[in-house]
Order: sequence, then structure tokens, then C-alpha cells
Amino acid sequence: MAVLVRIGKQKAILRDAQWRCALASLEADLNQFTKRWVQREAVAEELRGDLEQAISLAVADRYSAKVLLRTNPVKRGSRNQYFQLRQLNLFDL
Repeated sequence: MAVLVRIGKQKAILRDAQWRCALASLEADLNQFTKRWVQREAVAEELRGDLEQAISLAVADRYSAKVLLRTNPVKRGSRNQYFQLRQLNLFDL
């Protein structure tokens, strides 16, 4: 699955638990925000089901972004990538 959002004049794609954007600083900020949101800010109900949808809504709220496009998942293995994102790194604390 992939999600396309527009933040100001920039567009970013969330796919396989990673943001891709032409602006490197925005890409890094989105990836850091996503990691922090999944690990610390999201409630349990938000982490069930479609994580890309929940993450894109959180990004839309935080960055005043607009979700432009959402595609359906092709493979079930993408859920494992989000599971890895949920693992806390002791050195990040």
C-alpha cells in the first residue's frame, strides 16, 4: 500500500513504512515524526488495522497536509515492516 500526501508545495509518499520526498529535510522529518508517533504518541486503537491510513491522518493533522491518494495493499508482508518500526531503540530514549 502507498499513501501520497501534499504538504504545502511538496508531495511525499509513504510506502513500506518509509516516507519518500524530493525535499530531503522534509523526508527525514516525516520519518522521524512517524517513528515517534508509532512508538510514543499513538494509542493502541490507532495501531490496529491499517497503519498507513492512521499514520497519514496523523501526518495530515500535524503538518496541515492533504491526503491525495491511497492504494490498497498488494502484499501482507508490509505489516512486518511496521512491526519493526514499533520496536523501541534504547539509545533513542
